[in-house]
Amino acid sequence: MELRYSLIVILLFIFFSLPSVIKDIRLRLVEPVSIYAGTVVIAVFLFLVNRNIFLHGLLAALVSFAIFFITHKIVGRKLGMGDVKYSLLCGIAAAQILWAIAGLLAGCVITALTFEICYLAEKKDKVKTLPFVPFLFAGMIIVLVVKMILGY
Repeated sequence: MELRYSLIVILLFIFFSLPSVIKDIRLRLVEPVSIYAGTVVIAVFLFLVNRNIFLHGLLAALVSFAIFFITHKIVGRKLGMGDVKYSLLCGIAAAQILWAIAGLLAGCVITALTFEICYLAEKKDKVKTLPFVPFLFAGMIIVLVVKMILGY
């Protein structure tokens, strides 16, 4: 994808992610309207830019959603449905399965490191939950910027 199109996707991803990031930090809830709207807007943009990238983006969104949905079913309430819905936006923004998985894994690693630091710094019984969407957002931004720099 051209540099200018990649930059537009990153800006759209940031714009539609921020309501969910802020709400997840404050209330441990995710804003579904911004996630669905962002997914549709990015999908339409990709469709207008390149149909092939659009199809890869849809597939990446579905794979991301499937991975998180299965994980949600396995771990129960530890991974909320808001996080599962947010994976749709991450997948469509990545527009390729491997980049989407890389972004989601980067978010998981950032979450794990943050949890471990909090766990070691605080009393062990105080740290129970962390908002997940802000870390997924950070991981996806890193991956989207790397993807843009490499020209994918």
